[in-house]
Amino acid sequence: MVNSIEKVLKYLIKHRTPVLLLTFMFTLFMGWQASQVEIRADATSLLPDREELAEQFREWGIPQNEYLVIGVEREDLFNLEFLQLLETALENLEKEEETLSLITPFNQTALEKKGAFFTLQNSSETGKAPQTEEELTLFHQRLTQGSLTKGLFLTEEEDLFLILLEYGDVKDYIDFMARVEVSLKPLREQSRISLSGNPPFEIAANAYLGRDITILLSLGIILILTVYFFGFKSKRSIFLPILIIITGTVWTVGFMSLLGFAISIVSIVVPPLVLTLGSSYSIHILNTYFRYAPEGSGDKLWISGAVSSVSSTIIMASLTTVVGFLSLLVTSLSQLREFALASSFGIISCSLLTLIVLPCALSLMRNPKEHQTAGVQGGIITRFIHFLTDKVIDHRILITGIFLLIPILFFLSYPHLKINTDYATYFPQDDTIIVEMNHMVNRFKGFSELTIVFESEESGRFLDRDLLEQLNKLEEDLLELDDISLTRSFNTFVRETQYVTKGNRNYPGSKGPILFLSRALNSFRSTDEKSEALINQFVNEDYSRYNITFRYFNSETGLAMGENRVPRLLNDVESRITAYDWNNLEWEIAGPRLFFQDLYNRLTKDLALSTLTAFALIFLFSSYTFRSFLYGFLSLVPMLAGVMLNFVIMVALQIPLDLTTVMVSCVSIGIGVDDSIHFLLHYRQDEDLKHTMELTGRPIILTSLSIIAGLILLLFSTFRPIGYFGLLIGIALFNTTIGCLVFLPGFLSFKTKRRSKQTLPQGEGKS
Repeated sequence: MVNSIEKVLKYLIKHRTPVLLLTFMFTLFMGWQASQVEIRADATSLLPDREELAEQFREWGIPQNEYLVIGVEREDLFNLEFLQLLETALENLEKEEETLSLITPFNQTALEKKGAFFTLQNSSETGKAPQTEEELTLFHQRLTQGSLTKGLFLTEEEDLFLILLEYGDVKDYIDFMARVEVSLKPLREQSRISLSGNPPFEIAANAYLGRDITILLSLGIILILTVYFFGFKSKRSIFLPILIIITGTVWTVGFMSLLGFAISIVSIVVPPLVLTLGSSYSIHILNTYFRYAPEGSGDKLWISGAVSSVSSTIIMASLTTVVGFLSLLVTSLSQLREFALASSFGIISCSLLTLIVLPCALSLMRNPKEHQTAGVQGGIITRFIHFLTDKVIDHRILITGIFLLIPILFFLSYPHLKINTDYATYFPQDDTIIVEMNHMVNRFKGFSELTIVFESEESGRFLDRDLLEQLNKLEEDLLELDDISLTRSFNTFVRETQYVTKGNRNYPGSKGPILFLSRALNSFRSTDEKSEALINQFVNEDYSRYNITFRYFNSETGLAMGENRVPRLLNDVESRITAYDWNNLEWEIAGPRLFFQDLYNRLTKDLALSTLTAFALIFLFSSYTFRSFLYGFLSLVPMLAGVMLNFVIMVALQIPLDLTTVMVSCVSIGIGVDDSIHFLLHYRQDEDLKHTMELTGRPIILTSLSIIAGLILLLFSTFRPIGYFGLLIGIALFNTTIGCLVFLPGFLSFKTKRRSKQTLPQGEGKS
């Protein structure tokens, strides 16, 4: 294989001009494609496919619309002049082409007595702002006293309105929000306006991602340049590798654009990751290039021999890295699969560019001078490797003991690993969108909702008074939970009917009022779409389905509840439900918010599946390559240490598992195996441990420093998970480097020592 590669390289070096020209032309094309890549940072793009479940929610009458949440706050909220100003702003918002509907304090539904009957009314008589003091008084009364409206869109302190703008297809969030701000500007002059929902989050995330990718790539290039400079102290060893990895990164982003992949909070790590990992391949070639460079500046075909001698290392390293990344294809999340494909393409691109384009570029230059080659053959790193080798051999038993301690720490720590899919926590917590969202959540005690859906095969089942009273008691039980602030159901209509007809909200003592209400509601269904949608949220037309909707929040913090706490809430709710005998009724807790809970659950499964897949594939690949299961296992030693220690560190530092840190194991395995493959390829040739350490130690340390330096820069990212990703990958690579230069040689030293004893001549070794 090496001879074949050397022949190909000789041919390419002889024809270096067309090779470099073709590379340049293809890079221009991919660069143009890269400029077209989309940035997509909305929270819903992170969710797995949910259409089937969404259709079920629609049948159950559970709203799933996208809303822009607007908070309007001032002390004198019920001021006629200000309410007129608010109405004008809402009318302007309603004119926007993206607006599907507006849910405002003015158009809420109130139940009122009308003669001997009752009717559904708007909270404001016309659905708009009150015009007179009399209308204002009635509007205030309906909002603050009606069970259907109380607490939904007005705080208890009566100083904050909640407005929901339902929007359709938004092509440009920046333009959309700019027009929204024009409508809200007069209100901002007289009140505090708070915004939440996907549009402001999308804009902020896109801005942060655009900023991050520029800063991360720039800092990454500077740090990698520094590593190359101190490693080789040569201009060609700085600028040529940088050109190579920049080219590979451009190809990668162009590839993402061609396949329709977007830059998201997951895939934003792809360009800096490719840039960083791609730098390691050039180090191997430059290390050999400077080590074996002949004196003089004659024939440059010697470069083909030098490069081909490490070609197996680069090919194996890139393939095993790709295998590690592609293990993410078994995950259920499209974002992770896109990351796997894009990063794998980038790794392959960088390895090919390093093996083909870098030798051609080096052949254009004079051979290295003697002082440059001396730095590779000697130097502080080489001396450190000699020192380390002796210590590893002398203390191999202690090293083995430390290695065996790592799995124990892992199994003790793993059950305490936290999981986080709360998109809001990805942003700086002092960002305006987070501050405003937290403010509204705190004041309204949440605006996230879930629904308990009860179903029966019997039509009219939920008109049974005893069953309805039992459901009413269940609502009372739910409200005893600290995290639940509000409930609504068909019984809300029952209690409100009692109030408008009897003057109290006691539960009716007979079935008559309930049957009367059911007939009235069914007649209201045909009045307009708004009434039909409202009633369908709680019961269907034949009363075989019954919904209880509850609003929840984190009562300990006063803020939104993250998915890590939701399971506890669900358990509390389920325990309240199962305390009753429902006589074979089916029930389920549902709601769009559970899509994120589904994401939370999938992360844990994807982590285990992708990690085990990565280990299995790397083991099989290494075993096949070396034609030895022993060497296949030995190649995993550094990764086992690195990955397990990473989980210990995550628990110790309370770093949660999320959409980016879930990739750490597979990426760590894919990257870390490079060094062990490099080490074992050399060791297998002569099984001389000291010679192997001398040849491989320096490039392993340099590549590790280069990659760690590049990845640690992700700590500068605005998004916290991306910073965690860089930190954990950096720590993992540090761990795998120790595993490769300490644990792996420690294990091999037993084999070396045993062979040495077996080959001693008779009489040797005796005093």
